[in-house]
Amino acid sequence: MFDRFDDNVKKTMALAREAAPRLNHEYIGTEHILLGLIHCENCTAVQVLRKMNIALAEIKIRVESLKRIGHSTVSIGQLPFSQRSKNVLELAMKEAENMGHNYLGTGHLLLGLIREEGCIAGQVLLGLGADLAATREKVTSLLAVIFSDPDAITILTQDFPLHELVGRIIVFSHLADLSAGELVSEEREDTVIAATILSCAKSAGKFFIRIASPDDMNYLTIKADDDEIELGGSVHRRVYRGTLIRIVKPRYKGD
Repeated sequence: MFDRFDDNVKKTMALAREAAPRLNHEYIGTEHILLGLIHCENCTAVQVLRKMNIALAEIKIRVESLKRIGHSTVSIGQLPFSQRSKNVLELAMKEAENMGHNYLGTGHLLLGLIREEGCIAGQVLLGLGADLAATREKVTSLLAVIFSDPDAITILTQDFPLHELVGRIIVFSHLADLSAGELVSEEREDTVIAATILSCAKSAGKFFIRIASPDDMNYLTIKADDDEIELGGSVHRRVYRGTLIRIVKPRYKGD
């Protein structure tokens, strides 16, 4: 996993290793990763937090108010990651994979911190308004590389070859919960989702697509020659309506 860290994540981890001893902590926790993240200037995570009007100085204040400073002096060295920090890295990698990225960036790391329920960093971020759905939308939008494919597919025609879909990234907006009879409000901001296509089939003029998703909503149905999507899950049986934005080839850092 560590060999997939981009330069900003490597810098974040180095800063986290420095933050832990300053608080006299003998481990690298999610709070130290967050402190390292906000000091990684102009990285994706910092840009997202600024777009969400979250003050970096306030993050530092809240982290230090939630976590007590240790009593014993700790020297900088190869401190171990806490279990929660390990969980964050695994969740961040899942976010990266779902976006079709073969590297771990600070945007993915930010999402991992929010997804690890109950951790110090997650509590701080959620308390400042960085909920998972809104943050993921901002990260996805900022990582514009997934939208820049000149050969992007915007409509699936009846004769489109299925084998060419597998492995691509499907980007769509999710609008309404049909199972709950939810109405779409003009004031509501759509959630943009990007996910890797794992498999697909076609029948009766419809494409049935399974996507890599961090939750249960992992099945899409798209009519041929139409941009309307139905998003469903295998467990909760909820159905959402959405709109296809585009289907692109995965892009990797450095491409």
